[in-house]
Amino acid sequence: MKKQKKMWVVAIAILLLSVPLAVNASSVMRGQIVQFGSPVLVDPNETIQGDVVSFFGTATIQGRVEGDLVGFFSPVQVDGGEVLGDTVAIFAPLSLRNAAIGRDAISIFGGISADGETNIDGSAISVMGSGLDVRQAMVQGDRIDVAGFLPGNISGLSVLAILIALFLVAKQVLAFIVGVLAIVIFPERFEHMSDRAFQDMGKKTLVGFLLNIGIFVLIVILAVTVVGAPLIPLLFPAFMLLEFAGNTTMKIAFGRKISRGLGHRWGTILELFIGTLVYLLLQITLVGNLFTFIFKLIGIGQVVDSRFGDQIPEVPQGGFADAT
Repeated sequence: MKKQKKMWVVAIAILLLSVPLAVNASSVMRGQIVQFGSPVLVDPNETIQGDVVSFFGTATIQGRVEGDLVGFFSPVQVDGGEVLGDTVAIFAPLSLRNAAIGRDAISIFGGISADGETNIDGSAISVMGSGLDVRQAMVQGDRIDVAGFLPGNISGLSVLAILIALFLVAKQVLAFIVGVLAIVIFPERFEHMSDRAFQDMGKKTLVGFLLNIGIFVLIVILAVTVVGAPLIPLLFPAFMLLEFAGNTTMKIAFGRKISRGLGHRWGTILELFIGTLVYLLLQITLVGNLFTFIFKLIGIGQVVDSRFGDQIPEVPQGGFADAT
């Protein structure tokens, strides 16, 4: 009898011990995931005890994430999965199907789409990209859509390229407007500098390069002195003004060279416009930034040369000068 009782006790113990083993076999626990350039997949039977971060890949969540889910240039899809923290996609779309989001769902330059089986305990926020398509989803917080106008199938890298192009266009438009004002105020100066911009380019490039290096050395020297530190905020605007004058000079010079190559003689403002287009085309290619940097050095050298070595000749007026 005692022997039978012992056998029953052993059988029950084995059964009780096998239950957690079976549970463990069907559920996989993993730690935080940070992935670069390759896809991230969380299976339905997986639980991530931490955050999931994906760079330049894809992130598909079918299981459970106990932290935040973040994708940088990585399309994020929660398909039947659960994320306890925030779900964020930057420069990529965020797709939610039968998903449970514990906090906010955010997409920057991507867009959010969610079906009627999705529940978002926080807010759904889309900044630019393809906008916010969560009409059927249950959103406990706010629904915020900021400038969602881009096509839904556009990639994050394409969005970034568009933003860079828009920034460069805005930058060159502003530079053109200020350049026109500079030409109106100092017409003879810019006329003179543009005519001589392509002369002695080696020397002018060296002068511009030394000034670029020298300005940073001077800032370091001023920073370590009590008297010189207040002068640093004045140094940046002065150098930016020098860079602007150098770039404007080179833009006019390029426009003038093109006009003369075509057998025309354009006005200075039109030459500035053509030169601005040349700069813009070079900068949009990104590789052309190296050339615009060299042109800027030449322009800075020309500005310095015109101020200290190549002065505009003064025309004598009145008195004995006219008589001679």
